[in-house]
Amino acid sequence: MSNCSYSHTLGIASFEGRGFMNPVDVRFSKDGKMYVLSRSNAVNRNVRVSAVTLESEFTFEFANWGTEPGQSTQPTAIAVGLDERVYLTYECTQLLSVCEKDGTFSHRSGEAGS
Repeated sequence: MSNCSYSHTLGIASFEGRGFMNPVDVRFSKDGKMYVLSRSNAVNRNVRVSAVTLESEFTFEFANWGTEPGQSTQPTAIAVGLDERVYLTYECTQLLSVCEKDGTFSHRSGEAGS
């Protein structure tokens, strides 16, 4: 650990913008964008994926609270594919959402409860 040193902190505790609230997963794109999956809490229902740079610059958020395609209620994991698409899985629903790297919803696969 002697060759390890602190660099900087990314984000703040926040329900919106460049902050994260109860983050559960993080992934990086090829261009260095960081996608952070925040579960927030059941009271404010502000789950989301935040896209930020390594300089902590907030760029956008997506997959906000809701049950419609492109929205999230209980996101569990996030992945960035070789195609640079963002993949989200959900607790209890067995669904997979696919979004473009700019956060635009593409499609959902699976059936709830399957």
